[in-house]
Amino acid sequence: MNAKPEQSMASHDADGPLLVFVEPTSYVIALVERLRADERAPISVIYLTRNMSQDWDNQSPDPVLDGNPIRRLFDLVRFLSRHRARVLHLAGWGHPLLMCALIVGRLLGKRVFVESDTHQNSRKGLVVRVLKKLMYPLIFRLPTCFLPAGTQQAAYLRSFGVPSRRIRVAGMTVDVAGIRHAVGQINRSETRAARGWQFDDFVVTYVGRLEPIKGIADLLAAFDRLKTAEPRTRLQIVGDGSLMARLQTDISADDRIQLRGRLSSNALWAGYAAADCIVVPSHWEPWGLVVNEAMAAGIPVVAASSLGCSADLIDHKRTALAFKTGDIDALTCAIAWIARHPQDAQCLVASAGHLMDRWSLEDESDAIRSAWANA
Repeated sequence: MNAKPEQSMASHDADGPLLVFVEPTSYVIALVERLRADERAPISVIYLTRNMSQDWDNQSPDPVLDGNPIRRLFDLVRFLSRHRARVLHLAGWGHPLLMCALIVGRLLGKRVFVESDTHQNSRKGLVVRVLKKLMYPLIFRLPTCFLPAGTQQAAYLRSFGVPSRRIRVAGMTVDVAGIRHAVGQINRSETRAARGWQFDDFVVTYVGRLEPIKGIADLLAAFDRLKTAEPRTRLQIVGDGSLMARLQTDISADDRIQLRGRLSSNALWAGYAAADCIVVPSHWEPWGLVVNEAMAAGIPVVAASSLGCSADLIDHKRTALAFKTGDIDALTCAIAWIARHPQDAQCLVASAGHLMDRWSLEDESDAIRSAWANA
């Protein structure tokens, strides 16, 4: 581990819940901090890796497994066996070490709680779907309780025979209060001026990894159509990934597109504050925390129908605009609607803000704590 088990065990050798996460993402660290703010039994946390999905610059005081897979497995099993916690909380089952933790935890007699952001995915091949149909009903008997992110994730679990009494929806979200405060401190006009945008420019913004499955090509195609119909439209792309070099080449001749790379902390919230709408064009997304972030920041959202948060957060023309995944015409029309109906767009923002009042980090923390105590 980055913090050796022998060095960190004293601080983690307690009766409070033990949480195992894949990596210290901003969302996870915020959730951990909120759970620790509770005055009930203290929690311990361990991470399986530091940077799996992307390079995270987040600093966490909790131990991170290090070394080759065998070494990390050995350290994880040793950590689990030495820890006195009766509650073991896992961030899913998809990572091999999470599956090992699930099995070892049950063998050690711990009560195991498993998060899930997985929902129905038609992109999976026939063989994978058949194997899941055979294996998941058996695997899903092991957890004491599941904590799905939302409605679609709960339905996915029930489709494999998990009874409702073993399902407690957690309500996956972000630090709503923190984002509102951060965005509220930013001067929108100055931020836009610094980026070369005029007062009446309409700034479309994408925030996320630059990968094919994220629908970047669809967004660029829609923007190309909007440039003629809405000449004041600008595009801000925030993120990094395998498509970065290609995008740099493709958009180099268009000064209406800004590729800003990966942003964090105040720079990220400034990107939100400068936006007129946030577009989430993903072809598939387990959840889509950028929707929570945009709604917390008070920015209108245009979202693909394939997002895992759709059933809970995307109410078309009430909290956001939805479009059929991959339908570039529909995506173009949705963005144009936001641009042409600013007052209606603000109604979306208001409704989304009320929704976030009931979908806060405190609500998610309370749901998790309640499951630990009562499941």
